[in-house]
Amino acid sequence: MSHECPLCTLEFEFEVCHTTCPLAPGCKMVRCPRCGYEFVEEGFIVSLIRKVVPKGFLRDSSAH
Repeated sequence: MSHECPLCTLEFEFEVCHTTCPLAPGCKMVRCPRCGYEFVEEGFIVSLIRKVVPKGFLRDSSAH
């Protein structure tokens, strides 16, 4: 599964969590290999909405 880091915009493939944390087997956190930012893996609904709604469609249009 591919991800895009919300901080540095790097696109990368999901990697399995390799940590000693007891929650690691069911962990939904993703860590960017470039900047180290951790974020929650998006769910099915959010993924579906991102595919259907054009990029930038929901941004604030009052700045125009």
